[in-house]
Amino acid sequence: MPRRRKPRVLVLARAQVRETRHAVIGPAEPITNETSVVRQAATGAAFMAVAQSAALTAETASAYLRNITMLSQATIAVAMANMLKYPPVSVKQYQPVVEEVAKVLSSAVTSYTEISTAAAKVVREFPSS
Repeated sequence: MPRRRKPRVLVLARAQVRETRHAVIGPAEPITNETSVVRQAATGAAFMAVAQSAALTAETASAYLRNITMLSQATIAVAMANMLKYPPVSVKQYQPVVEEVAKVLSSAVTSYTEISTAAAKVVREFPSS
C-alpha cells in the first residue's frame, strides 16, 4: 500500500508549533503522534495568551508612568514659575509641592519597575507542559 503524504498545511503547522515551542520553552521532544501535536499547539496558544497579557500589562504600566511624568513636569513647572515670580515667600510655599511631586514620580517609577518585572517573570516561568 503506498504511503500517504501528509497535507502540507499540517506539516507547516507542526513546524510552526515546534519552532514556537523551541523559542519559548526550549527544544521539544520529537513529534511522534497527533496527541503531542495537539498538546504542543495548546501549549503554544496558552503561552501566546500569557505573553500578550504580560505585554498589555507592561504597556499599561508604561502609559501610567508617562502620564504621571507629564503631570509631574507640569506641576513642577508651575511651582518653579511661581517661586521665581514671588520670591522668597513663594519658595517656602512651593518647595513642599516640588518635593511631594518628586516622591510621587519616584513611586511611579518603582511601580513601573515592579509591574514590568512581574510580567516578565510570569512569561519566563510559564509551565512548559
